[in-house]
Amino acid sequence: MLTKKPQPNLAQTVEPEPEVIEEVEPEALPEIAKPQEPQLSAEEIAALKSQAEELLLQIIKKQESLEQHAVKKWAEEEFLQALAYGSTGDEHYRKQEFSLAITSYQQAVTALTQLEEKVTPTLEYHLQHGELALTKGEQETAIFHFELANAIDAQNQQAINGLKRAETIIELFVLLEKRRKY
Repeated sequence: MLTKKPQPNLAQTVEPEPEVIEEVEPEALPEIAKPQEPQLSAEEIAALKSQAEELLLQIIKKQESLEQHAVKKWAEEEFLQALAYGSTGDEHYRKQEFSLAITSYQQAVTALTQLEEKVTPTLEYHLQHGELALTKGEQETAIFHFELANAIDAQNQQAINGLKRAETIIELFVLLEKRRKY
């Protein structure tokens, strides 16, 4: 024998009332405390501030030196990253978070120092590749390398002379070709 199960009356089904969430004013919320440095004496704070300032001076000197060596033409991304470390340090310094400023400034100094160490090898690389391009008669390539070498060191005679030779190499090859025909 089959019996029919009673079906619930859907019209009588009671849904729970939605939970009412009270809006709380921001002032009423507990403040989330960020980790604080241990309380430092005025002398310790002054020492940290002084250390941060010394690092900032190093950054400024290194930045100026690298800009004189056209760093944006051969290592722009690394240079901008180093400057970003410095900017982060500046933000911490303004908030008087001197330990954090020091950490960021040290990162900037390290990155800028690494770039300074690349100046001479980068100059040599472009001088060598400029000379190689000259021997192959590749005027545009030679000009590119000598112009970059000249931007890195405007007083470098090899870069200056190489650039002059690169600018006249096509004329030289034309003259040599004419001479071979005779």
